[in-house]
Amino acid sequence: MELQSSSSSKAKVARAVPEESSSSEAEPPPPVYCENVLDGMLCDKRDGQMYRTVAIGAQVWMAQNLNYHAEGSWCYDNKKNNCSVYGRLYSWTSAMGLDASYAKVSAAAELHKEHQGVCPDGFHMPKDADMKALIAYMNKHNKHEKENSGTLLKMKFSWKQSEEWPEGTDRFGFGAMASGFRNAKGDFREMGKDADFWVAEESNAPTHAPYWNLYYDNDEFLGDYSKNKQYAYSVRCLKNKKH
Repeated sequence: MELQSSSSSKAKVARAVPEESSSSEAEPPPPVYCENVLDGMLCDKRDGQMYRTVAIGAQVWMAQNLNYHAEGSWCYDNKKNNCSVYGRLYSWTSAMGLDASYAKVSAAAELHKEHQGVCPDGFHMPKDADMKALIAYMNKHNKHEKENSGTLLKMKFSWKQSEEWPEGTDRFGFGAMASGFRNAKGDFREMGKDADFWVAEESNAPTHAPYWNLYYDNDEFLGDYSKNKQYAYSVRCLKNKKH
């Protein structure tokens, strides 16, 4: 499979042409929508960016990190090019599409089934159960006994090489890159070594939330972690199921 290092690209954006009006009031901006989108691609109608998608078992994932510019999100080292390659890093409240005040209080009542959060229409933030389903499917269909979940998810591109663990193989097309994170103090850390993904869950402490981690010196995809909601991690969106 051909690997792509860019997290997102601009789709062809078509703008509706408003009818002439005699009103002196300013016309609202015309809606933006996406045309000629290829199969296996997602076009975000909010900004025209396109993302690869991949079916892994019964799930359809974005195969790239989200790069939608929302309040409470950053490019690594505040460099725009890093967003183009690795996607943006989102605080938990930004990822959930919630007011920043929920960084300090519980948002349990605001988290819905297939919680959309910052994801494009038709997609939602994954939950712990979705991550576990992803791992279960890969383990069941993995034909390479020496490759565990972390190895199967990582691309070769972007990761520091470990002396102990194998390079990423990206067997199922998830395309995980070592995008690093932003801590609660605003410092950027671990690009090239680490990838973290928020889930639509909360920890026992209302100021913290769980996340899933890939690390260059580990070959598993692990979700036994919790961090302050003001940390900023990557976002991978999951396609809604048809009901």
